[in-house]
Amino acid sequence: MKSLAKKIIFTIILYSISFISFAQSLSDWNHVLPITDNNQTVVIQFSSTNLIGYEVKAFATKYEYSSPADQYNGVGPSSVSTVPVSTSVLIVEASEWGESPAITGLAVIGQDDFCDCIGASNGDLISFYININGILVKINNEINYSAHGFVSINTANGFSVNGEDILLGCTDALFLEHNISANLDDGSCSTYKIPGCTINYALNYDANANSNDGSCLVEGCKDPSAINYDEYATIDDSTCIFHYPITSPINNGWNMVGFTNKDPLDITSYLTENGLIYSFDIIKDINGNFWTPDVELLNTFEPGQGYLMYNRTGNSFAIQFSEKFHTEIESRLNSGWNMIGFTNKDPLDITSYLTENGLINSFDIIKDITGDFWTPDVELLNTFEPGQGYLMYNHTGNFIYVNFTD
Repeated sequence: MKSLAKKIIFTIILYSISFISFAQSLSDWNHVLPITDNNQTVVIQFSSTNLIGYEVKAFATKYEYSSPADQYNGVGPSSVSTVPVSTSVLIVEASEWGESPAITGLAVIGQDDFCDCIGASNGDLISFYININGILVKINNEINYSAHGFVSINTANGFSVNGEDILLGCTDALFLEHNISANLDDGSCSTYKIPGCTINYALNYDANANSNDGSCLVEGCKDPSAINYDEYATIDDSTCIFHYPITSPINNGWNMVGFTNKDPLDITSYLTENGLIYSFDIIKDINGNFWTPDVELLNTFEPGQGYLMYNRTGNSFAIQFSEKFHTEIESRLNSGWNMIGFTNKDPLDITSYLTENGLINSFDIIKDITGDFWTPDVELLNTFEPGQGYLMYNHTGNFIYVNFTD
């Protein structure tokens, strides 16, 4: 900031002003200011380049009192005036001066004992205005004058005209830069809209268009409940794919169940919310951690994992862990025994899946809850079934990651 201040200070011409009682207006903009030896240096940084080329000017609010004592006795001023206290200066690009993209620097002129003139006095409120096409736009950051001081401000508080907040921007709807919220044009409009279809896979895609006019003809799935729903589709091509939640059958006694949600679930909360809190005597994971209605050494169902669950009701029923089918579940298999949940909505042939994924020689054995098993040589178990859990012995000595829905 010190080097920035030096560059700004050396570019400032010091002026002052004869005291005139009037409000800020366009007639003030070219008012000629006499030279003084008092000033306050101000740097204003702008967050956008849209205002480059416009001029900024400072104005001081002056209060006059009927008697000198009134100001200190709480008596209001007899008059209030706003006077220009700087020359008008350009907003310029700041690529070499600071971090903000645009910047300006000006001298706020103070009272000088060596000339018959009055400028800003210590403590005066100083406001800054931008002349945008003949409209004086106030920067909503103000300072108090301090002779020979230095201050840097920004435009974080926005802008206003006659006390009403405004938003600068492109107000012409014919341009791409059009900002519907802007209520004062700042000259940032630059690229005319070329209406047409801008979706590159549409039947009538227009490579020259830069503004979508809603004319696109897009073939695709129009059903929002499908997993391949295309929000831009206008022609349904019967390609919708519906993946409904996986349901896990629960038999009386022991079950090996796959957890098919993509997010962990608290076991007690899940069972309570689904009226199952007294349906299971025990739930166990591969590490021997367990949940019972009275003891919770196991607290959470984890995505892609399998669990032993003992149904005590004497009846069979079904459970589901999510409202929809999830394809992004990846399971990590440690060296040795693992209990994994099968997360695909469709059955998969075990040998084919392992072969296609380069895993055919990674497992000694795969077992289900009934004791049926698969090995590279014996296939009494042939198929992974949706929502079921499986014991899988990884003999590679390394971690293996599987995603049954790839």
